Amino acid sequence: LGTMNHQTLADVLRRRRHELDLRQADVARACGLTPTAVCLIENGQRLPDFDRLPLLAEALGLDLADLYDRALLERAPVLYEALNGA
Repeated sequence: LGTMNHQTLADVLRRRRHELDLRQADVARACGLTPTAVCLIENGQRLPDFDRLPLLAEALGLDLADLYDRALLERAPVLYEALNGA
């Protein structure tokens, strides 16, 4: 996932779920995961299986490109600082 790390992905997924006012159980049901698995993913303790990532994105009304773009925007300040020696 390029520069996307566990925590960045977790933050993007959790934030989007909150924007849509969904519960972890709703997302889990939509993509064939358990609520516990969604919780672990959102807490950065687990990465989703590669085949589940598109399902997670879809459950949150995103496609993979949108998910990746949101993760890059989330990382933008960190990348900016790294590139500019701040």
